[in-house]
Amino acid sequence: YDGDNTCTERVNDINAQFDCETYYSFEIERLKVTKKIINVIPKRGRQVAIPQLRLNKDINRIVTKRSRQELATAYAVKGGTPEGSDNPVTLVNYSYSYTDPETGDVYQEDNASGQMRNISAMKREASVLDSDGLIVRTFEFETTDKAILAGQARAELQKHCNPIVEYEVDIAILPEGTVIGDRINIIDEEGELFLDARILKLETSEANRQITATV
Repeated sequence: YDGDNTCTERVNDINAQFDCETYYSFEIERLKVTKKIINVIPKRGRQVAIPQLRLNKDINRIVTKRSRQELATAYAVKGGTPEGSDNPVTLVNYSYSYTDPETGDVYQEDNASGQMRNISAMKREASVLDSDGLIVRTFEFETTDKAILAGQARAELQKHCNPIVEYEVDIAILPEGTVIGDRINIIDEEGELFLDARILKLETSEANRQITATV
């Protein structure tokens, strides 16, 4: 690995490479954690979303939540320090442009500041109070190659250039035989919301005869 990745990001990368999944557990003795364990298991459930759950039929309600906590439209970029130099590599006066083939978003490096910017996201976030839509966060990657530094900064910016959207789904009827790991379709035709979700947890209450699913 190169650069500054969190432990979770590296574990997720292992999951992607080996098509597996992980969960965490602990061993505790006398209120003290003696072991922290990463459990690696084969990917569970059906990975093709077959069951279709519809609002007002199989689903009671859907609550949408948006978070801008990690949103960024630009990164102030810093790389490694070349041998014999006191200053780290930046993207000042480096030319870079990329168009995302899936979203059409345009990424460009600003020559004066060295920032990696998502021009499309800046336009989306622009307002009367913030005319340029510039939301800048920092990005560091341990390389002295400007081409690699620019590519890594753009790839990371792609992950954070839109608000995080979460959905709370109150499921009334869960198809029989559904297990943890299964993918399901959640549909709200009137609200034009179509989700492909994965079941992360199932809880059964014998007293209430109720099954709660976390997706």
